Parts: sequence; structure tokens; C-alpha cells
Amino acid sequence: MLLAALLGITVGANRGCGFGPTDSFTGRRIGDGVAPYTDLGEVRICAGNDRLGPPTSLPGGYCDRAQPGASCDADADCRSRERCVCGLCTVQFCTASAECGFGRVCSFVDNRCDRPCASRADCGRGESCINQVCRSGPCTADTQCQTGERCGTATPRRCVVDPCDSDVACSMFPGRSCKVQRRPRTAREPTVLIVPGEKRPFLMFLALDEPGGVTAIYRADSDDGQAFRLDPADRAVLAPAAEDAMRVDAPSVVRDAEGRLTMYFESAGVAIARAQSSDDGRTWTGRTRVLTASASWEGTRVGAPAAAVAPSGETLLFYEGGTGAGLGLAVAGGATASFTRSGDGRVLTAAQVTDPTLWRRVDLITSPTVELLPGARGDTAVRLWFAARGEESAAAKKLGVLTPIPPNFSIGFASATFAGGRLSMLVPHPWNPVFDRIEGFLVHPSELSPAVVEAPEGERYLLYYGRASVDGTDYANLGVAENP
Repeated sequence: MLLAALLGITVGANRGCGFGPTDSFTGRRIGDGVAPYTDLGEVRICAGNDRLGPPTSLPGGYCDRAQPGASCDADADCRSRERCVCGLCTVQFCTASAECGFGRVCSFVDNRCDRPCASRADCGRGESCINQVCRSGPCTADTQCQTGERCGTATPRRCVVDPCDSDVACSMFPGRSCKVQRRPRTAREPTVLIVPGEKRPFLMFLALDEPGGVTAIYRADSDDGQAFRLDPADRAVLAPAAEDAMRVDAPSVVRDAEGRLTMYFESAGVAIARAQSSDDGRTWTGRTRVLTASASWEGTRVGAPAAAVAPSGETLLFYEGGTGAGLGLAVAGGATASFTRSGDGRVLTAAQVTDPTLWRRVDLITSPTVELLPGARGDTAVRLWFAARGEESAAAKKLGVLTPIPPNFSIGFASATFAGGRLSMLVPHPWNPVFDRIEGFLVHPSELSPAVVEAPEGERYLLYYGRASVDGTDYANLGVAENP
């Protein structure tokens, strides 16, 4: 009996850590959506042929000839040094390796994504391995180079790039203009649905900042869950109305059995509203506020909604109260019914997720996202992810002085059951946080506004999140990680 109990503890601990069941014959790991997550880098979002860059970045591209690159759907459609950048083949502009994705590195001298190499065998035809990246040459004319390159004048002559942010920077190159690839714009608060059977099955709704202090909600789709295109490319699908005070934000979208979509979103930064769509999210009607602050812990704000429909038909609406004061829950009996709280609504606090060893001094908890699954006893299993601010690492010694690690936002997980209209107590994952990036061994950047979805093939989960500096103020748009 003791041996059986110990084995049960071991199996439970591994599963809790994110080690889902494995196939006895193949050894293939199966994701459970909890942990561990491997960071895949930034989410690439295209508006037409322009890629959205971090809000603190500058426009960037290359001085190029008038003719555009070939059209493409993937990197495989392009030549060796080109990437498929927002539907066109071209050398990719970058200022950080995270922009280049898997298999490429950013050459900061040239601001280009390069293919790394150990020898010429790692490069394409006519290329050499120079300083551990693949480069072309020698060349005698621009036509021997790929899109975004020209034949340089240094000996030996090789294909080079000329980074630019405007046509003025290209004035020394007759016949060339600046083909800007990256334009700064804030993208945040994603929600992602899977549309089975579609060529581009990942459907994302996200908030984008616009000129004049306006924030609106856009629609995007993707075939791989990492590179998205805005659809439509030139307009928001939900713009602020008068009561939204120029800001609609933090969309959470659910689909009913008939295929209709319901979006819950943050209105004016203080309330939660609802709208419906019958055309796969391209237009929204019937918008109305469904939740405003009423409990003392909520202060003057409820926001960051996370909605899901239980198998029993109720809609569970998790939300952030105040500014990181806690997570609340309101329940509605149907798609258009009113929401009610149980008690004051609060279901999870920063103190509840604090761990004296793994996640210390947690003081803010924000941005929930939720998944509901059929439970083992006829109830509903509730899986809740969230962002919270705390400390994960011990103090570090710098120049002989013990220096505390600054607090940062990371992603946590908690679970509960829902039955008879009531939620059981949420139990935080014992090894929180489930996702926390570490750079340079000691630096922990912040991860905000999580959104979790199971990939179309199943048994693999993707976690979308907001990338930010340690203190959460220097925002760098969206990233994605996968489990397992």
C-alpha cells in the first residue's frame, strides 16, 4: 500500500508539472496545457504587406528597387536568404533575434535575419559561410542578389543591404526607395479560437492602438499559430462607441453551437460589454454593457474579461477587479442573460498564489483566461491562467553585493470545478509560475495577458502572451510559447 501511494504521488507530481501522458511505444510527449512551456518568440502580425513592430521601435526596412518581391505563403516559397514577410519574399529587417523566429538570427550590424551556419554546406547554392552566417557572392550586378539586397562595392563584391526608415535614407541610391517592413504599433490582449477544417484555422482577436489615443479591436488569422495577418487589413472589426470613451480592449470570444460568436470586451477601461457576430467576427452588433464595478475590492473598475460556456449552458465570466486587486467571477444562465456574482465575486487573490519558495511576494494578479472541460463526475473542470507580479529567483550576488531580483509579471495557473451554478475554490498549481522567461540567467522579463488554445491537431497547446520589460512598462507586443 505504501509503495502504491508513493507511485501515485510520483505520477501526480509529474502530471502536475506538465508531463502529460506519454505513448508507451513512441515516447511522444502529450501536452496538457499547464506546463512546461517553451518560448517560440514573437508573434508576427501583418497589416497588408507591413509587419507590426513593438511600439517603442522605429520603422525599418531596406533601400530597394521599384519591383516588389515575389508573392508567398511561407518561407519555402522564397529564395535562400529571403523570408516570406507579410506575403512578399524579401530579406527580413530586424533589430532583435526574437523577430527572426526559429532557424534565423539577427545580424545587428546589417539589421537582417540571417541563416546561421558552421560551414558552406549549411548554405544555399552560390553562398558562403561568412562569420557564421550564410551570405552570397561574389556578385557583379544587383540582379544577382535577392530582394532587398544590392551588389556592394567593397572587394570582393557581395550582396549587401542598406537599412532605412524613410526614402530620405535611400537618396544616395538612384532608383531605390525605402521599402518599410516594420511599423511600430501596440498589439495586446489576444484571444484565440480554433476553426476546424480551415486552411488558416487560428482565429485571433486583439486590441491595437490607433492615432489620437484610440484603442480598437481587430481580427487576424493564421495557418501555423505564429504568423498572423489582419483580416480585414485596413480596419477594426469593433471600434469604440461614445460610451467606450475611445477605448475597447481585451476581447474574449466564445462560439455557440450554431457558430455565432459572442465577444466580451473592456469598455472605457472600467466596464465589461458584450457584442455578437454571425459572420465569423467581421462585424459585431447588439453591443451592451454587462458588468460594472459594484464590490468594494473592485474599486471603480472591472476589466480583462475571460469568458467560456460550460457544458451545462451557463456562461462563466472571469475578470480583473481594480488594478490587479484580484480575479472575480460572474455567471449568466445563457448567451443573452444577465450576469450575477456569488458574494462579492472575488475568487482568486495575489496572496493565494504566493509561494514562499517558487513565487514570492506576489502583489498583483491580472488578465485571466479560461478553459472549461467536462469533469469526471458530471461537473465542469475549470482551468484558469493569469498573469501575476512576484519574484521567482533568489537574490544574486553582483560585485560582491547580494542584490534582490526585481519583481516581474509571469503566467500562473489554477484549477477548480463548477457544478450547480457554483465554483469550488480555485487551487493554484503547486509549481507556479508555469511560464517565466529568463534572460542572461538572472533577468526575468514580464509576461502579460495570457491566452491559451489547444492546436488543431490536438495534444499541443499554444500560450499567447504580452512581451514586456521586467517592470512591465516597456511593451514589445505579443509572444507565443508551446506545451509540450
